[in-house]
Amino acid sequence: MIVDDQGRRLITGYVPKLALTYAGIVCYGILAVAFWARFFAHGRHKYMLTLCIGTSTMAVGFGIRVIMTDKPDQLGVYIATTLFTLLSPCAFLANDYIILPRLARWLEAEDQLFMRASRVTKTFIWSDVITFWLQAAGGGLSASQSEGMQKTGLYVALIGLIIQCVSFLLFLCLAIVFGYRIRGTPKWTNAPLNSQGYTVHLRKMEDWRIILYAVLWTGIGIMIRCVFRVIEYAEGFDGNLRNTEWAFYVFDALPLFLAIAVWVFVWPPAIMKDQNELFRTAATSPTQFPLTVRENS
Repeated sequence: MIVDDQGRRLITGYVPKLALTYAGIVCYGILAVAFWARFFAHGRHKYMLTLCIGTSTMAVGFGIRVIMTDKPDQLGVYIATTLFTLLSPCAFLANDYIILPRLARWLEAEDQLFMRASRVTKTFIWSDVITFWLQAAGGGLSASQSEGMQKTGLYVALIGLIIQCVSFLLFLCLAIVFGYRIRGTPKWTNAPLNSQGYTVHLRKMEDWRIILYAVLWTGIGIMIRCVFRVIEYAEGFDGNLRNTEWAFYVFDALPLFLAIAVWVFVWPPAIMKDQNELFRTAATSPTQFPLTVRENS
């Protein structure tokens, strides 16, 4: 147990720095505002609520953390901020679990997945729910003043984190294989011709592939965070990572922020429109739709 010069038990192993805490609030608060703005501006598609809610609760977690900069020995405050920052990323995983199957259905390319799109969503969302509750239970128990309960909580949370890490790794493999298979599908890689004999190309931000790239990009940050959390909880309550504040920001808060920030610019509902209709519009009247065209040689 680490005690400060005032005799207070430092539950986190350190006194959180106020500047870093405010940085967390600002960064995730900005993302939350941006996601909510996108949500209301592009048809209020419910499947994007995971990002909106997840970033909002993450910002709340950092907000509660402010209290710990003054009261690092308050168990209730520690439990609240830990649960918010530990569990909010589950929403970011859920977003990827939803986006990839939707992309496959939109492209009419479900056969390029290992299983039906609906099963992909259900399988990985259920794994996310199970690991969510394991981490929630473990996080609560690990904050107990009883050493036995602390160890039990750490083991429970560790099991949840390991399952989450393995599950998301399998999902990333699925996404990579899907991208590899579909890259040779003529329907979605060959550009159509308009009535003047030009090849029609969607602008980059209207290209479905950017959604797949975004999913893979978020996967990198999420995996860094997952591995960090597994190691942190495996070390135990008095481990070096758990008692080092910079490690939390470098391997958890920052990778997640950089990973999900891409969705501010790549908003799936704005891209996954009726692409056939876009092509028909471009073919009949290319001047009415801002596409790039290239003359065939």
